[in-house]
Amino acid sequence: MESNGRSSAGKHSRHLDIRYFFINDLKEKGLVSIKYCPTEEMVADYMTKPLHGSKFTKFRKMIMNQKNQQ
Repeated sequence: MESNGRSSAGKHSRHLDIRYFFINDLKEKGLVSIKYCPTEEMVADYMTKPLHGSKFTKFRKMIMNQKNQQ
């Protein structure tokens, strides 16, 4: 879909078509920008995955707005 655009979105990919092209249209209008974020920095992982050790502590401090004590 990225390279061929709407022509490659068939009947079974309608939900992808709507979501992808909505975001794509917003990006082209300059209303939204897309920025790459590595997995190690995704704070939402705290809420969606079982984390252990330093990653859990790091994200908990970010969410709780605590200073990093090193």
